[in-house]
Amino acid sequence: MCQWGLRAGDFVIVNFAGKTKSYNYVGLVEKVDGADISAKFLKRSSKRSVDGKPIFTFKENYEVIPREDVHKKLPTPQKLGGTARREQKCIFPCSIDKWDVM
Repeated sequence: MCQWGLRAGDFVIVNFAGKTKSYNYVGLVEKVDGADISAKFLKRSSKRSVDGKPIFTFKENYEVIPREDVHKKLPTPQKLGGTARREQKCIFPCSIDKWDVM
């Protein structure tokens, strides 16, 4: 359950419940509207950065989710930079491996 003051621009870990299993995803909050948030989600790459951290890229879709599905607020990620393609990729300065993020 979310206990933090969320606002547009925050990165969060969100839990989606499937039929038999739950999945965690990283999202960028676009809008907070009462008990719901609108977020753009990131996809975890199969590759890792040179220091072993997972690399994420933005997906094109937005989702509206209940605020109670937010499990953790994350620090702002670092962009890999360099080329235009690498500019779309980012890594988080903290460890998120225990969250088993997709």
